[in-house]
Amino acid sequence: MKTIFSLAVLATLALTSCKKDYTCACTTTVHQPEISFGGDVYQEESTTTTPSSSTIKDKKDDAKTKCESMNGTTTTETSWSQSGFGDPTTTTVKCQIQ
Repeated sequence: MKTIFSLAVLATLALTSCKKDYTCACTTTVHQPEISFGGDVYQEESTTTTPSSSTIKDKKDDAKTKCESMNGTTTTETSWSQSGFGDPTTTTVKCQIQ
């Protein structure tokens, strides 16, 4: 009887995944295109990259899914780009578990 109980406890522990702390490292890149009108440049083209990180406490596969769900690219229209004097600002986020 003790053997069966011990095997049941071990089987339960084996099937239960442990949650751990995982670091989700992200890089956010913002690209602002040049804005010009009539040969005059009102804003130089620029790219800014900012690193960040957060801790996710979960199973490895779930932590990876949560972290990678933050990946993406968005564009933001400015009054200049809406008027045809430049492209929208683009923000790209790239995250991965470390």
